[in-house]
Amino acid sequence: MANRADKRRIAKADEALIRKGIDPSRQPTQQQVAALVRRAYEAVREAIRLKKVDGINAFAHSQIDMAGTYSRDLEIACRKGCSHCCNVWVAAAPQEIFHFAKTYPKAMLSDFKDRLVAAHANYGNASFDERGEMSAPCPALVDNQCSNYQNRPLVCRTATSVDADLCRRAYVNLSGEDLKVPAVDIIRRSTVSGSVHAAIGYAGLHHHSVEFTGGLKIAIEDASAETRWLSGEDVFADVPHDPVAPGEEQAAVGLALWAIEKLGDQ
Repeated sequence: MANRADKRRIAKADEALIRKGIDPSRQPTQQQVAALVRRAYEAVREAIRLKKVDGINAFAHSQIDMAGTYSRDLEIACRKGCSHCCNVWVAAAPQEIFHFAKTYPKAMLSDFKDRLVAAHANYGNASFDERGEMSAPCPALVDNQCSNYQNRPLVCRTATSVDADLCRRAYVNLSGEDLKVPAVDIIRRSTVSGSVHAAIGYAGLHHHSVEFTGGLKIAIEDASAETRWLSGEDVFADVPHDPVAPGEEQAAVGLALWAIEKLGDQ
């Protein structure tokens, strides 16, 4: 068990390791991953104390955005108004769903609720495989743009492609073609979201990503859902879940145990 001096030393070292974000063009080191998990865990503990998810998202967004600066010269086809990827299955983590719902522009909220109800009735209860056979827009899409762009989930923040027409065929026409996604964006998403996922699970909260519209409907209609989730309740139990590979949950718990218990549960 680390003493206070050890904890301060490790915390300072962690901050130095992730201050400029993780370079996704290189394999993250064990020390960097451990630092991400420990700092994410601090954000989760603070969220539980305050009964607000905001700090978890602020940490994740800052890390994902800093990691993106390492590949800013990468040629991608994504442009303002390109929304092909907004027509398929989107899953988000609980804290992302609450944050998106709370930060949605108030002046547009009434229309958004109407679109959300319609979208949920159309595909909100569809499984991942069932949704894969449907092309229908996210209710947050307005004039081919996300109406709460700054607060979109990590999967949306890292949805990039080098071929927009291929995206159109695959996402809108459901051609079944494989997409051309830059590896660096896959790495930065998996590194940051995996670290946050591990920290949330270690804190005893339900951390499964769920279908976005189903989650949003609960978050908007039930004002107590955020507090109940932060108290350990699985408020999205009945919403279709993102597919999870065998052993993935155990791996997340193992990652958190390895990273956090090196520092000592504070």
